Amino acid sequence: GDECERMQFHFEGLWREAQGDAPGYAMMIQATLEQILITLARQQNGAANEPPALHHPAVQKALLYIDHHFREPLSLKSLAEQVHLAPNYLSELFQRSTGMAFSSYLQDMRLRFALALLQSSNVSITEICYTAGFSNQSHFTRAFRKKFGISPRESRRLRADSAQERP
Repeated sequence: GDECERMQFHFEGLWREAQGDAPGYAMMIQATLEQILITLARQQNGAANEPPALHHPAVQKALLYIDHHFREPLSLKSLAEQVHLAPNYLSELFQRSTGMAFSSYLQDMRLRFALALLQSSNVSITEICYTAGFSNQSHFTRAFRKKFGISPRESRRLRADSAQERP
């Protein structure tokens, strides 16, 4: 079902990245592989972050669309067009089904992706900001600090410090 489509999308993305030499392609391959492994581990442990069967089918489609396009500019209006609902109705269904507003859900997904890139690469924080789907670096830094309690730069420094402590 949806999980098969999601995995197929990720593997197709891996294939596309491996065929090119765009800036940051190695980082994208690693991040996608990590995302696939985390998803599989969650399923194995019975803790997959999948929408329950109680969700409205349009919300399930919306979640899948967000999963595939969260790094692109995405608005509630454009998402509503994708699932053929009015934006206000989708917003209400989304909130009821996920417990989060669309914008919070999208930002959370982008921030988790950015954290994974910060911890697994040496790509600049500016590039990570835009790769994760943020359009403004100061907003990215504020949102990151609010979610994780430290700035992206501090997160990177902590990763570097812990890497030096390992034998």
